[in-house]
Amino acid sequence: RRRIRGDHIGLVFQREGLFSGMSVRDNVRWPLMSGGMSRQAATDRADAVLERVSLRPDRDVTTLSGGERKRLALARTLGPDPSVLLMDEPFTGLDPRSLEGLLRLAVDLASEGERTLVMVTHQRADIDRLGDHVVLMSEGQIAAAGDRETMTEALDRFLEGSDLQ
Repeated sequence: RRRIRGDHIGLVFQREGLFSGMSVRDNVRWPLMSGGMSRQAATDRADAVLERVSLRPDRDVTTLSGGERKRLALARTLGPDPSVLLMDEPFTGLDPRSLEGLLRLAVDLASEGERTLVMVTHQRADIDRLGDHVVLMSEGQIAAAGDRETMTEALDRFLEGSDLQ
């Protein structure tokens, strides 16, 4: 499994899959230690990524809001510093304030140029704000693909439920 996934690919699931019996820090630190990182190095890395997503390390997971849970899931994924970040509907179910904060963080991550973000979304605003290259999928097949500017009309038709032709 490690050969398939590796530390270079990080996954942010739509449902966060957090460890509710652990602190926020331990949710980030435990996977790092499981991968062979020393406790001190994992703690330092966890605290750094938690600061990046604006979460206190000592919080209990059960006290987090929906937006905080999404930020913790992102922090856990950023722990091993992946070069590719796969995000499945990362902004669903968030209040406007949490959504804006998480979008800003995603824009920052994308603009750093150190990693590739691949995001599944059904929201036009997410595509407009984050997308450089758009791939439209229909029934498990690529229906159209290209840079965002050339895909504008196809994207509009696709989101309206019209035929792409």
